[in-house]
Amino acid sequence: MSLPNNIKRRTPIDPKLAVGSSLPNPRELIALTFLLYLLNDEKEYLDYSVQSGNTIQIKDELIDLMKSYFSSINNYNEQNIDRLRTDNSLVSMQLEPLQVSLQIVLKFAKVKAINSSSSSQERTGGVRVPKSLNFTSNLILLKSILSDDNHDLTESAKTVLYRWIFNEPIEPESQNLEAKLKSALLIFTEDTLYKTWLNDNTEVFFQQEGIYDLINNDTDFVDLKGAKEIKGTLRNLKSLFSHNLHPYLKIDGDNVSLREQALLGDYKDYRSKVANQLDLTPKTIEIVEVEKENELPNNPQNLDNIPHQIIYYGSPGTGKSWEVNNETEKEKSTRVTFHPETDYHSFVGSYRPVMNGDNIRYDFIPQAFTKAYCNAWLNPEQPYFLIIEEINRGNCAQIFGDLFQSLDRDETGYSKYEVEVSTELSEHIKSVLLGKVDIGFYNEKTKSISEKFNSIKLPKNLYIYATMNTSDQSLFPMDSAFKRRWDWKFVPIDYRDADLFKVLIGESIYSWRKFIENINPKIKELTGSEDKQLGNRFVNPKDGNITFDQFRSKVLFYLWSEVYKDEFGTQSSIFKYEIEENNPIDFQFGELYNDNATDIIEAFLKFNGVESEQ
Repeated sequence: MSLPNNIKRRTPIDPKLAVGSSLPNPRELIALTFLLYLLNDEKEYLDYSVQSGNTIQIKDELIDLMKSYFSSINNYNEQNIDRLRTDNSLVSMQLEPLQVSLQIVLKFAKVKAINSSSSSQERTGGVRVPKSLNFTSNLILLKSILSDDNHDLTESAKTVLYRWIFNEPIEPESQNLEAKLKSALLIFTEDTLYKTWLNDNTEVFFQQEGIYDLINNDTDFVDLKGAKEIKGTLRNLKSLFSHNLHPYLKIDGDNVSLREQALLGDYKDYRSKVANQLDLTPKTIEIVEVEKENELPNNPQNLDNIPHQIIYYGSPGTGKSWEVNNETEKEKSTRVTFHPETDYHSFVGSYRPVMNGDNIRYDFIPQAFTKAYCNAWLNPEQPYFLIIEEINRGNCAQIFGDLFQSLDRDETGYSKYEVEVSTELSEHIKSVLLGKVDIGFYNEKTKSISEKFNSIKLPKNLYIYATMNTSDQSLFPMDSAFKRRWDWKFVPIDYRDADLFKVLIGESIYSWRKFIENINPKIKELTGSEDKQLGNRFVNPKDGNITFDQFRSKVLFYLWSEVYKDEFGTQSSIFKYEIEENNPIDFQFGELYNDNATDIIEAFLKFNGVESEQ
């Protein structure tokens, strides 16, 4: 039976709401991106640029295709096309603003640097790097709107594209088609998130629907700017308004209003349709705010019946952190990773030297536990999560110290027992909470002396979620008393998810799922447990392709160092290959750095039952 694959785990889009992502010429960028999609025979991927000193330029073959494509346009100017080689938004804009515009606002294409995964490498200086476009299905819809019955772009549509690219006026006979184009573009942007600020610096996150709700006639207006400089996606939105790309609204300075009273009926009908669409749209864009004290989540979930302390455990690479993120991404959280050097002070806080002008003073610097504790008490009606990655890599008895007692919860979710704290910690908690919490209630719950904050209890809205690789549990064994205070959730290996990845060795392609399905039973048989098995996300490349070096230096090194090093030359070892049938040859990890490493790995895969798919 062949069933569908599970839903793919996709990383939430980073809204990049704080970057200076100006969009000076949206018409040109929109039309040029769409044009490159058409000239690329509507294929999904296009490497469109080449390096030229510190700048980049459109490839010559694409310029030639543009000349041919637009040659029939009235008032066509070949010199305009030549100028596009070095003068256009796709070669002049930095990578991050391009990503904000094309990925987050318009959803036209994913934009990537050819030779790097960094989004911030162009932030300083005038250097530009070659980029690629991975087009989305929105361009299919756009072409459908602008095409004739034979699915070819009409001459009128070509004219609109040409005029947009070179900022020329649209002829009257093409204005209706341009209006269709604007309507489609507007729909693409409706689920985009924007951010502005109130006068008290409170952040306001909104979609265009938040503007629509406040404009009911031609005298209403909405201020986009708020109390701070317009940034990020909001710059893009302002640019779309100022370039006359919204069919119903206009902008004057920072104030958005209805274009004219005659549009009111159509505008209200459109507004209702947007609301209906947003009700049905999966929430694929998340804003993850960590350690922000003055912000409340919009949709706190009902957590009354879930455990307050959970450890997610399983083999390395099964997606434990993803599970935790999936459970907590809409809530406020503070995150910390344990390691062998983590101690009580690096978890709770301590006095540390700080500069005060030319002098040094000592201040109490709170760490993850104290931040989470205070934030939870400040917002008692909202859930707050303390997330601990790799909890078993630290000495939990030492790290938690006397806070261990607070992990016992009563039926209401508060700690059963109060824990007295040091003077420096109580003084810090007092500085944060005094005047902001109900002091009587706090004293009653924690058994603190009035306004002393000398003892603590975990509030019912503070949840502690942790992850651990069971293969690492020998670093610092947890005693049974500590373990009893946690609920445990096993995260199994998801072999269907492993189907998303391929292993690239030389010219051959291998199934990652087939590899771990074949190797994991052998690991379990040898070790007697599942702890050392390879998880589906043991390697997690963004493009789904596990490279030769990733497979060698991460996967095979792990298998050799953690499982099979002491099995060299035995029947149990998987580190074998065959040149002659029934005559296996043992090899060691170091041999994978010889000139014939590719041949060895391909023969190793075949010996272990994994055949090339290509």
